[in-house]
Amino acid sequence: MFVVLQDSNTDVAQDLKAAEAPSSCHSHVSYPAIPKNRRLTTPPPPNKVWDPADTDSIYGLGWTFFMGRPEWTAEPDVDVIRRTVRDCLQTTEEITVNFLANGMYNRAYVITLGENGSKKDSDLIFRASLPICPHYKTASEVATLQFLRKHTSIPVPRVHSYNSSADLLDNELRFEWILMERIEGVPFTNIWRRSEAIGVERFESIVETVAGFFNELHEIRFPVIGSLYMEEDLSSQNDDLIAAHPTGYNGFMIGPIVYEAYSGRILNVPRDVGPFLTDHSFMKAIVEAHLATLQELKGRQEADSDTSSMFEGVIVETMPAGVNLFERLRNDIVSEIFPDVQSKSPNGYPLIHHDLHSDNLMVNAETLTITGILDWEFINTVPAWLETDYPKIIRGSKVVPEEEPVRLIGEGEREAHENDPWVPWARMKLRRVYDRAFGRSPELLLDADKEKKREFKKYLFFVLEDPDWVSGWCDRVLEWRAGVSSSEEEHQQEHDLLVPEPIPSSQSDDLSDPNPDTCLPQLASLEPAAMSTDIIS
Repeated sequence: MFVVLQDSNTDVAQDLKAAEAPSSCHSHVSYPAIPKNRRLTTPPPPNKVWDPADTDSIYGLGWTFFMGRPEWTAEPDVDVIRRTVRDCLQTTEEITVNFLANGMYNRAYVITLGENGSKKDSDLIFRASLPICPHYKTASEVATLQFLRKHTSIPVPRVHSYNSSADLLDNELRFEWILMERIEGVPFTNIWRRSEAIGVERFESIVETVAGFFNELHEIRFPVIGSLYMEEDLSSQNDDLIAAHPTGYNGFMIGPIVYEAYSGRILNVPRDVGPFLTDHSFMKAIVEAHLATLQELKGRQEADSDTSSMFEGVIVETMPAGVNLFERLRNDIVSEIFPDVQSKSPNGYPLIHHDLHSDNLMVNAETLTITGILDWEFINTVPAWLETDYPKIIRGSKVVPEEEPVRLIGEGEREAHENDPWVPWARMKLRRVYDRAFGRSPELLLDADKEKKREFKKYLFFVLEDPDWVSGWCDRVLEWRAGVSSSEEEHQQEHDLLVPEPIPSSQSDDLSDPNPDTCLPQLASLEPAAMSTDIIS
């Protein structure tokens, strides 16, 4: 197995999984019933406004402008990793640390015990992470893995130890880290792109199993929107600063949301991190956080003429309109789309894995049984309308011929290509398998209220890219709500809300099922190019 890395770069993700090697579940390593957090100091408040100059607290973290991504300004010390693992395992055996993979947020290493790494069945993964959401991202990911192992049948890695602090006072490595089990298997990508001899029927059992796992998640509901934590990770000397809500599951709480859209420049500004009692409060908090970020950048750009030339021209041009549009979304549109301000969701909030693509699904290459599901960072309890209709492994075009097309694999080739017409056809067939296994009819997915809410999230993405387009959508929302049209025209306007104009970007391909953790990524990248090595605050 290989446990890591939420990385939107497909090539990197495939490289990570390609390094995978089988390992036994019968390890020489003894795992504690409850993983131990090695943190000694008090966690920071979850909504702390970080100072870019505070390099002690956010060591190793920079921010790139053009790609809008975090960057590593320092690398984990392998000797320190070895000492840390030895201390965790309390062993005198030789410890081998081999680099495994790079990711956007993480560095992964294979840990093997014995002389020259002789005890292969003792393999562990040591994953060092950038402090994107200091303390809370690591603590929440560990709690999520622990919860899934205890309350579901979903195969996820066991965690031995972790440290949610990057403070030198309690972490010599200065990067947050998790020491966890290495699960056997290969990425589903390797199976999906095999020779044309593999028919779609071979994948049905995998999809049926995934549907069963997702149904388990769907059936478990939590009372509020936020992230999972073990109780001890939310207790501190600053209890009054950390909001937490009981879950009904002993030892687990819902606390501040760890949200990928809350990383980057948003760490600079005051923000509401929940937990949230309603869809309305959740979406309003997202809009307000991004509005505050844009206002801070706009003020800095206006105050310093030299700064203006550092921003992308399109951003400078649309920034004032973007501020006005976010204010309009906050003041007028949120309440129209999410009017239930006072009432909680009657059915509770599910925990979802929004990024189950084929590199995050580990399978046995011979039996095609699932051995593990990876990448549980940035996983939250969310409104049911944000549940994706299908996992990414089977998403695709909904307009596909019934007849199986001829595959485009040439003589001697072994891999299916994304432009092969067989790929969307196979995914269509597997979606039907998924629906049957999940126990639902595809017609039940056509929910107008759900689609309106998804459209709101989708349009947020384009506030800066095309503010006029988003503003026009806002106009239609308000006109429709005000009832200015005849009943026939109202019906057409409602249809227009659910079937929007063509999205003015090549980025539209994957927006039919919005990723709840990648809303508004362009705001995180609004850092002057000349400051690309600044530490994120």
